[in-house]
Amino acid sequence: MKIVELLIFFKELGVKHVVCSPGGRCRDLLLAFSKSEDFSVTTLYDERSSGFYALGRSIKEPTLVLTTSGTAATELFSAMAESYHQKNSKIIALTADRPVELRGTGAPQTIDQKKLFERFAKISVDLTHDISDLKDTVKKTKSDALYPMHINVCLKEPNPLKVETSDLNCGPLVIVSELDKDSRTKIKEALKDYRGALVLEPLSNLKSSDFPKAMYLPFAESFITSKSLDSFTSIYRLGGVPVLKAWREVERFKSFYWSEVTSFSGGLGVKPLSLSEIKDQLAQELKICGDIDITKKDISEYSNKVFKLIDKYSNSEVSLLNKLSKVIEKDDEVFVGNSLPIREWDFVQNKDYKIYGQRGVNGIDGSLAFALGRLSSDKVNWIVLGDLTSLYNFNDFQILEHIKNTNVRIVVVNNGGGQIFSKVIKKDSDLFLNAHTKSFQNIADFWDLNYVNGLKGIEKSLDSKTYSNQRPTLIELKPDSLESESFWKELSLI
Repeated sequence: MKIVELLIFFKELGVKHVVCSPGGRCRDLLLAFSKSEDFSVTTLYDERSSGFYALGRSIKEPTLVLTTSGTAATELFSAMAESYHQKNSKIIALTADRPVELRGTGAPQTIDQKKLFERFAKISVDLTHDISDLKDTVKKTKSDALYPMHINVCLKEPNPLKVETSDLNCGPLVIVSELDKDSRTKIKEALKDYRGALVLEPLSNLKSSDFPKAMYLPFAESFITSKSLDSFTSIYRLGGVPVLKAWREVERFKSFYWSEVTSFSGGLGVKPLSLSEIKDQLAQELKICGDIDITKKDISEYSNKVFKLIDKYSNSEVSLLNKLSKVIEKDDEVFVGNSLPIREWDFVQNKDYKIYGQRGVNGIDGSLAFALGRLSSDKVNWIVLGDLTSLYNFNDFQILEHIKNTNVRIVVVNNGGGQIFSKVIKKDSDLFLNAHTKSFQNIADFWDLNYVNGLKGIEKSLDSKTYSNQRPTLIELKPDSLESESFWKELSLI
């Protein structure tokens, strides 16, 4: 797909302004629009706002609204429905999508977007390779029947995992992601004798001690990168949609297997194996591999280096989350939001409590409402969210007014915007951040919540009336951005 051809097409339609809620999937499109002299760009973090703002502008001139993939695209539905009933609207919804080959594979933030607004879009085109179909469709359509228009465009991975050739023999790699209780029991039994590389994601709610013979990989993404993904002979995915990026790169150079062990998995375009088949296949593969080039000493040495970095950058985001985990009690329950929190939770040392998330499509919309809907009245409930997620779901706080006699602690990691983009989009990341200097104390006051500022505030409040009266509490953590940046930079070097 040549993005420059798309820009020329929109210019010829008379589009001058683009409204975008940034995401990784639409990165290349947004950068192209922002660098073109033919378009002005407004970025907003909420797709619903973007949709209606674009709709208002489209009454005067053709206006384009751009989103990333998954549920982000669905948030334009109301604006598209309204546009259909606005006679003078000339709105164009441009939704970024995964490459065609990843459809139906269980790739994160991926849904069927081809005809998402079919009921309300007068023109709906799925661009998988080039724009010839789009041009032909528009050419055949009368000008008064062009809008609302929906263009779904498939784009390559914006930040692919770097894979280097390796002479190491690390054997198979097993990734265990989100599981229900029954599946955890089955996997513990199936892998009790497995001695190869094993990743246990936080949402699996499994521990390394459950698999004493395996080579458990802490800090999985960075450890695997340090060894090179190419050094593993195959990848096995068990459970829901992993946070770990490695399994999505596997079709380029690896054998890939998965098990239909849980309803979270979804169709992967590859025939699933039973757990017994995976157990036998792993044993056979390890027999062929012989001695693998990962030892528990390697893992221990790497872990010690990471822990030193966590201690060194004590005000980095990872370090603050690590300290937070030590405050959480064994019987508590923790919801970890998408975006950075779920990725950085892999660095948390204390995981003795139950952890859950919202990994179906991996969006941030509805995160707080979803977590509040799953509260346990007899537990202490922690909800860990990023700042943009919390702002995006501001209205969800009203649900707390309907929840009685339940201990709720909402932790907002306020890093001043969508800092995940500073990691995955090195250049021009400011366009994506939606940076702010807001404090969440005002939000706590607005919704009549207890407010705690920082980790020291948490420790002081643990035995105080703040928590014991069961009034919901908002805890704001403010990482040092320079320390966070230094942590990730040094991590990539070890």
